[in-house]
Amino acid sequence: MAVISDRVDSRVSLVLETGTDAFGFSILRRKNYSRIKPMATDEAVFNTAVALASLQEFPLYGIDRTDTSSLEQE
Repeated sequence: MAVISDRVDSRVSLVLETGTDAFGFSILRRKNYSRIKPMATDEAVFNTAVALASLQEFPLYGIDRTDTSSLEQE
């Protein structure tokens, strides 16, 4: 019994370093961007995220991409 995976949604999160706490650990905040084209390549999403990060007040700490897929039995 085979299962077909169909990517239906994608979201990217910019992880920004907004400062440090009393112990010297980074304080991180996320900015989420949804409705990314599910078939967009990782490279295209990365380049777009870097461009968006350059417009932010805080430095970029990381980029996360979350994909949602629909599973159907073949």
